[in-house]
Amino acid sequence: MAKKTCLDGKKWDPLTTDCVTVKKETNPEHKLRTEPPPNVLSSVRVTASTEQTNPMMPLSPTVCAIVVLVTMGSILALAVWLIIYKRQTRLGSTSGKEN
Repeated sequence: MAKKTCLDGKKWDPLTTDCVTVKKETNPEHKLRTEPPPNVLSSVRVTASTEQTNPMMPLSPTVCAIVVLVTMGSILALAVWLIIYKRQTRLGSTSGKEN
């Protein structure tokens, strides 16, 4: 498709295949600032806590409960798998033999 020529103040739009009016939008954020932009890093440092957290601080009861439940579930799944595996190998080894 060839680009069409449009009148002043209009621009060719290939999507609509027509000349459309060009609007220049001014964004108020793009105006020149009289004051320098705030330093984000310094404001974070000011509001950040200066206290160090204790690495030996006890975990919350919810986290402990979730860890215990996941561990118990994993052990239970392993035990069930072992039981099923032993039954299958015991039945498989005796069922193929004939006297």
